[in-house]
Amino acid sequence: MMSIFRDIRLCAFDFDGTLVDSYSCLPDIWIKIGQRLGVSTSNALLFLREALRGEDEADKKEIFDRSHVALNALKRIGVRYDKDIRFVNGLYWSLRVKSSRVQPCAHELLRYLKEKEIAVACVSGSDGVNSFKKLRIRLSGLERYFDEIIVAGEDVKSKVEGLESLARRYKLRPSEILLIDDKPKPISEAIKAGFKTVKVDFKGPLRLGWESESTCKPKLTVGSLCELLMLV
Repeated sequence: MMSIFRDIRLCAFDFDGTLVDSYSCLPDIWIKIGQRLGVSTSNALLFLREALRGEDEADKKEIFDRSHVALNALKRIGVRYDKDIRFVNGLYWSLRVKSSRVQPCAHELLRYLKEKEIAVACVSGSDGVNSFKKLRIRLSGLERYFDEIIVAGEDVKSKVEGLESLARRYKLRPSEILLIDDKPKPISEAIKAGFKTVKVDFKGPLRLGWESESTCKPKLTVGSLCELLMLV
């Protein structure tokens, strides 16, 4: 193995933007939601723009109720909605589950690590509904590769706390654990705590959650999981 995996005994993967692409589908999801809300054809692109802006802000702040995003988008384009809009959150997450796609080489990389007897964990953020992230992981078909699944915001307060709990459970030093993530904030926090990191350079329609990218200094940055697989 190359140096990034040397002495690594546990790999912890983020989920969204790392193992699965659940972001590229967002424009189509918001177009469908706009149609359900009765947004006219002439206002469809305006609604999409405002919904994606609200989605970006909510994603950065880790606010998960997308019904508020929809309502605010309607207000910004001057459309009044007097009915109960709470159904949007369930519709949004249902569409996102159906539209998410496992990233190329994810199965191959996870299988390779298991064959090399490296423990594999999924350490991801919450979706705001208890146990929903674990349901999404199961529906993705990737659950079978994981020795541990930890959801920050449910099982622990943060991803770093999740990594620290894995270090205790497996009796490992932070330097023996590798976090693979697409967002700069958890990577920077993991580095500060002594963990090794790889950043997957994922590009999607959202931007704010990746604002601190220039100050993020992972051990390695790759363009895709396929690139990482080629390096092992």
